[in-house]
Amino acid sequence: MTLFGLHLPARLFRKNPDKARKLALDATFASMNAVLAEPIEDCLLTAPDGTPCVEVKTPVDLERDAGLPGGHIFHTDLSWPYAEDGGWGVETEHERI
Repeated sequence: MTLFGLHLPARLFRKNPDKARKLALDATFASMNAVLAEPIEDCLLTAPDGTPCVEVKTPVDLERDAGLPGGHIFHTDLSWPYAEDGGWGVETEHERI
């Protein structure tokens, strides 16, 4: 099973990457368990120490291992288009669009 989770800001993982990785995994399991008949953890293979056999890649991991700045699969922060006057949207030749 592959889960491509929501992109979390790299800044959340820089100070204490291991703790933040565990918190993100716990939150992911909690979200999945909210809609499953039984806890997802009960369906996963576990290592001898009892930890689930899952691979978790954080934005910091992706930056280090794959060269993706901030872990962004798009290679940069996504941005919302702004009109030159600072309003929302993009400029067009039509005044009201």
